[in-house]
Amino acid sequence: MLSTSQPVQEIERMLTILCTGVFSDSFGPQASNEGTQRQNESHILDVVTRLLIETPDCLGEDEIKKRPIILRLRKEVIKFLGCVVGMEDGTRVIANHPTALSRLVRRIADQLEEVYDFRWDVRGRLVLIPSSTNYCS
Repeated sequence: MLSTSQPVQEIERMLTILCTGVFSDSFGPQASNEGTQRQNESHILDVVTRLLIETPDCLGEDEIKKRPIILRLRKEVIKFLGCVVGMEDGTRVIANHPTALSRLVRRIADQLEEVYDFRWDVRGRLVLIPSSTNYCS
C-alpha cells in the first residue's frame, strides 16, 4: 500500500485517500467482521507511521530540495492521524497500537532537536537557524 520506495506524490495521494476513508467508528477498507477490520486498521497505522521515521526515496534530489518535500509528506501523515483521532475510539486505537505513538513521539523529539541545532555561517560565526521551520507552508 505505502512504501518509502514509491514516488512521494503517490504516497501523498494515498494519504489523502486514507483521510477520506475515516468514519466515526473505523477507517480504511471496510471488512466483513470486526477482527479483520481491526487488523486492517493496525496495518494501515503501521505503514503510515513508518513514514514519520523513515525517509522516502527522492531520487535525484539534494538535501536542500529534499527537506521541504519530506516535511510536506510528514505533514500529511499528521493530518491523517488527526482524522483518526477524530473517530469515537480514535485515541484508543492509536494508543493501543504497538508502534504508532512511539513513532509520533520520536518525530516530535527529532523536530524539536532540529529547532535548537546551531549552525556555522560562511564567516565562521555561530548562528541559530530553526531549520525545521524554514520550509513550513
